[in-house]
Amino acid sequence: MNESLTFDIFPETIYFLDVADKARPMPSPLPSAEILAFPEKPEDRLRRALRALDEALRGQAEAVAGLRREVGALSGAVDGLDGSLQAYAAGLQDTQTALATAGTQASELAATAEAMLACAAG
Repeated sequence: MNESLTFDIFPETIYFLDVADKARPMPSPLPSAEILAFPEKPEDRLRRALRALDEALRGQAEAVAGLRREVGALSGAVDGLDGSLQAYAAGLQDTQTALATAGTQASELAATAEAMLACAAG
């Protein structure tokens, strides 16, 4: 069997391909690799920091716009509540006026009834 110099590397096994394209597994002597970052230039770090700052500012602008929308909705709800409370206060004022009128009329009716009872008794 003639082995070629070409081989494929898979995570756990190295396969040597022979001329007849028959693969046979061989144990991998390679340890797991650790990827190391290239040293950064100050300009690259600054660019990355500026991109992160831009992204944070965009997020903050979206949050502020959402807050303004919610404050606007709250303002509309408070205006609606104010209108409802004013209508309720006006209704209470009308009820108070009607009760005062009814009280006055009841007093007049009671006085008239007493006068009629006095006339009838005497």
